[in-house]
Amino acid sequence: MNPAEFILWLVPIGIPFFVISSIVLYIKNRIEAKTEGREIKRIYEKMFTISLAIIILFGGGFLALTIYSYHSPWIQEAYSSGDTQVANSVHTAILTAMMDPEITNREDYDEDLNALTTEFDITQYTGDENCILAGAAKILGVEDLHTLSGQIRSRGATGRILVTVRGPKEVWVVVEGTKSWVDGEVITIR
Repeated sequence: MNPAEFILWLVPIGIPFFVISSIVLYIKNRIEAKTEGREIKRIYEKMFTISLAIIILFGGGFLALTIYSYHSPWIQEAYSSGDTQVANSVHTAILTAMMDPEITNREDYDEDLNALTTEFDITQYTGDENCILAGAAKILGVEDLHTLSGQIRSRGATGRILVTVRGPKEVWVVVEGTKSWVDGEVITIR
């Protein structure tokens, strides 16, 4: 059982126990006070102090649980998996755009393909200057490939998606700064 599960298990048990014990202590002290105002006031002050301390402890515990859950391994695995899906989508979109007859018949296709043979950051791409990237953006359903950097959520990620075309049907997509939860390597789709 991890700490988060233990706290979530403890809270439903701890709150009723605290309420019941507070009521019992209050009744016991009230009977002992014999209606003297000062003693009842002290009882109220003690109960208020104890209640305030419990609320602060629960608040701090909730804050610690929130911080722990953000840095927990399973959350990072989910972010890594999401980043891998983004890289797979980019990979598929670029391969599809490279094989689209409408794009391959353009006169600037070979020049645009050569521009992608060196590592290219597609999140910096802003317009129609590259027909392959414009086709990939259309396939992905985004107006601007810069929006893909917002979908990268892994810890340490720079938000850059680097694409390299290595052949007619070979594209490498690297999500810079991320690590795959499976093997700990930088997320690379080939």
